[in-house]
Amino acid sequence: YLIYQKLNKNILIYKDIKIFFFIFLICFLSSIIVYLDQKLILIPLIFSINLILSNLNNKFKYFSALLFFLFAIPYIYLIYLWGSIIPTTAAQSRGFGSQFHIFNPIYCSIIIAFYIFPFLLIKEKKISSIINQLKTKDTLIVIFFAILFFLSALYFGDFKNLTTDGKGAFFKLSNIFFNNVNFRILLTLIVFIISCIIMSLFFDKRVNLFIILFFFILSGLTYPFYQEYLDPIIYILIFTFFNIKLNFKMKNIYFLIIYFAIFSLGSKFYYSLIL
Repeated sequence: YLIYQKLNKNILIYKDIKIFFFIFLICFLSSIIVYLDQKLILIPLIFSINLILSNLNNKFKYFSALLFFLFAIPYIYLIYLWGSIIPTTAAQSRGFGSQFHIFNPIYCSIIIAFYIFPFLLIKEKKISSIINQLKTKDTLIVIFFAILFFLSALYFGDFKNLTTDGKGAFFKLSNIFFNNVNFRILLTLIVFIISCIIMSLFFDKRVNLFIILFFFILSGLTYPFYQEYLDPIIYILIFTFFNIKLNFKMKNIYFLIIYFAIFSLGSKFYYSLIL
């Protein structure tokens, strides 16, 4: 990411040979990440889109496309051997791609909203401007589609018989504190709507929402979907590709530390009770 930013800032003064070298580094380093963790396939995808949509000369764009293709060949061969985009044993244990788990994107959005909520409060935008955003028609559109998706999930899925594996902290807590299934459905709908609103307020650029869409699709294809699948990649994206302007005053840093420390301690306490 730092190499890409340096190239982006100095693209007008760099000679062709140096631009070719920087593009090679970007393509190579972002491609090998996929071999560490397959969900990080998002990273080279982001870089490839950014390079194609940049102001680079076409010869550099063609060069980057060629490199991404060449570096993808070993992974394409692995997909052929595995019969899936993840190793065979992992694909069988997680049921990856065997069906679409329609409730997972709902809990995925709740998990993402949990991670980005404290950062929303420390954005450089004033709270008053965020409140004004809530009053726009965009918020109503978000609410409408959130309700529509949730109702579709209830129609095609089976909320009452969801397994306890994965789905994040909210799912665990709602199961512990509320036995009434209908109340849990209503509560999940409310939290899902709030989560969608938080994401719409936090992500200023629509391209960022497409990145989030990637996680929605990934969660739907993965079973079980654990909260750890988004950690720490969400933090990495917040400080890099999302390009969100944050106000890091000392009190805001303390707020972030306390917020995530409470979550971490709560998680340890929960697992100490069930293990």
